[in-house]
Amino acid sequence: QVPNPAGWACFHSLTMDDDEALARRLQKEEAAFAARRDAEDASSLQQFLKTANVVSCPHGCGTLIERPTACAVPELRTAPAGALKRDAGGRAMGRDQVLHASTWRLRCAGCSRDFCGRCDAAPYHLGATCEEHAAPKCDLCGEAPCLRGGGGAGAASASVSTMLSALAASGLSRSHVERRELERAYDRLRGSCGGAECLAALREACTRRLPCGHWCGGVEGESGCLGCVVPGCGGGADADCVICQEPLQRSPAVHPRTPRDHPRSSEITQ
Repeated sequence: QVPNPAGWACFHSLTMDDDEALARRLQKEEAAFAARRDAEDASSLQQFLKTANVVSCPHGCGTLIERPTACAVPELRTAPAGALKRDAGGRAMGRDQVLHASTWRLRCAGCSRDFCGRCDAAPYHLGATCEEHAAPKCDLCGEAPCLRGGGGAGAASASVSTMLSALAASGLSRSHVERRELERAYDRLRGSCGGAECLAALREACTRRLPCGHWCGGVEGESGCLGCVVPGCGGGADADCVICQEPLQRSPAVHPRTPRDHPRSSEITQ
């Protein structure tokens, strides 16, 4: 298909029989045609799915499923009888989460697994809307959206009174000598979900950043940082607590070889 005015030909082609050369050329042309046809079919399928309001199962089984159509006035909708009202952890869901699950939680007929018909998240994010599911998660529990995702000024632009008020309202008041200490505590708070268990963990948590960008997983007041406990970061503590079997990220952690002069050595020993 490329013009060759000079008429050059490879030496190998001159030594082949005409039938063999023709067969090879036809084989290449058929392969190129099949590749173009497959690409056109895939493009046509995607265009059809988009215009027909149909989605292919995000789990990869290939089943085609029609998306539901949301009501034009969500405020007037009510959840149908028998709708799920608790998330996977058994916690009661709010009205928005119940309506979202009733409308967008789809189950594939091919593989019997669920997914979100709006954002294609697989499995379905039970207990959260698409916006809540996409929002940054709590640094501790890793489940609920963090306070930072709700907007508001960060520590760099927030006033001292704003930061002190927020910390006091959450029960995290401490004596901060320098502004940078106050900013770290404020950022630590904004990275949490504000739940009772997470706030209780923050009251004892270290507020120093590690070189990896995550918060120190140790206890406040230690002379040296414990290290990173975020799973997959490679900080050396990618495991669960040896006592309660909960992820170390959920609350401040200590090492069994804690020095005897630690401020809370007696409690740690117990």
